[in-house]
Amino acid sequence: VSTDGYECSNIISNSWHLRRKGFLAEYFIKPPVNITFQFPCNIDIHHVFITPCVGQQRSSHLELYSASKWPQSAAKYFQKRKPVMSGVSTTSTALPEGEISNAQSSSHPMPPLFYSISKIYVPDSERICFYNPKVSTLFNKDTDNFAVSNHRAEIRNFRQDIISASSHLTLRIVRTVSGSAAAVSNVDIWGLPALSVPTPIKDDIMNKYTSFINQSSVKNHCEIL
Repeated sequence: VSTDGYECSNIISNSWHLRRKGFLAEYFIKPPVNITFQFPCNIDIHHVFITPCVGQQRSSHLELYSASKWPQSAAKYFQKRKPVMSGVSTTSTALPEGEISNAQSSSHPMPPLFYSISKIYVPDSERICFYNPKVSTLFNKDTDNFAVSNHRAEIRNFRQDIISASSHLTLRIVRTVSGSAAAVSNVDIWGLPALSVPTPIKDDIMNKYTSFINQSSVKNHCEIL
């Protein structure tokens, strides 16, 4: 439940005004508060930039969780299992352990299993950078957003596909400062389509990205003139 005008949808809105307002939970909603992003295709996560405040409301302890949809063959295997009752399987084969998951009947699609990939505590409202150390060298740390993030935390997990082929990303606000409401004013997720994504989809994404960059360049040029 969010404060009026500060809905979660602001974070991904095309409107700069709404994106600037960010997300602010109602005061009676106590942490943890989860915000989950579902991507149109699996992505290789490079960086996640977060500004953990809205006005005087500040979030101080943040965690990231990621999920990767199972291959179709694995999904069919688990869907053939017997029903799960009260979270306990009636068979001897255990489900993979995830950090955030809900047990469901075999008649329903298996939900994604989330695994912890990073966490950080921040004493102030400075911007946070969660970064994948395997790709951080792609950025010029003197000029990019990486440089203006005083608080940084590595993205890691023993299952590489959780990061390199992420289908969902959850931001968990674990604690806030002095009873503040859970707040996030900006979330930027940077990455590339996963290697498993079909080429036509990659091409479509690249075309949209190129079009967006060209439009932004024209707009900025007009403003300068």
